Amino acid sequence: MEPERASLYLFPPTNNQLFPVLGPGGELSILDWNETHAAIRTLRLAAPQSVDPTEIIDAPPWADVLLASRNDTREIPLAFAGEHHGHRTACVAFDWPTEGVLSADHVNLLLFFSTSSTGSRRPTAPVTVLRTGDVHTIADLPQTHGSW
Repeated sequence: MEPERASLYLFPPTNNQLFPVLGPGGELSILDWNETHAAIRTLRLAAPQSVDPTEIIDAPPWADVLLASRNDTREIPLAFAGEHHGHRTACVAFDWPTEGVLSADHVNLLLFFSTSSTGSRRPTAPVTVLRTGDVHTIADLPQTHGSW
């Protein structure tokens, strides 16, 4: 199913059609990040930072890798974003609630998620917390004008 509006996919299920999951990644470390991308330009990540569980997903050709790990043979995208059929779309390939993103140790990851989903704008509505696997549609996300 193609997104009809700006979307943030968190740890998508293995059977999704937009970002086919190649398999589980286990515990991986964030080793690289695209510090020039508008979504994370102001973050200062302290590498390496471990995340677990993860999924192995190839970033689609329309997306820029934002956070990555790697093994002996390849880069492993952990987060990527881009414009797909006229809508901003981002995907995070790890289960961030289990990583304690709301703790002080992970403030930069929390800022990454906030920036990815809102385009650095302050939310105007209450925050909704969902469990992994829950689906929630957000209407009327703010439109941004920029590089992604």
